[in-house]
Amino acid sequence: MHEAGLAAEIAVRLQEGRRTGRAGRPRVLVRGGHDASADFDASLRFHLALVAPGLSAGLEIVHLPVARLCASCGRGFEDAEVFATCPSCGGAALPVSTGEEAVVEWSPEMAG
Repeated sequence: MHEAGLAAEIAVRLQEGRRTGRAGRPRVLVRGGHDASADFDASLRFHLALVAPGLSAGLEIVHLPVARLCASCGRGFEDAEVFATCPSCGGAALPVSTGEEAVVEWSPEMAG
């Protein structure tokens, strides 16, 4: 994912949500990508701070699992990390789909 462009889109959605009085804590659900979760999170937060200072306070980033296939043993499994290894043999895992997505939602159960 391109974090700079994604940050701009997320900033618009966060501003819309706050302007319309959305309750709860905002979070970004991410599936897919090209960077390790921690690197992605740091880059996204950096770019959000540039385009919308203070807007991302309390923002949670959740990495959702992606279907994977082990290149060594052929086992299918799910993992949220981009550089996942097979839980059976430790072999390199390939994503079944290379699609990427990020969705902003508000978690009412986390409001407060």
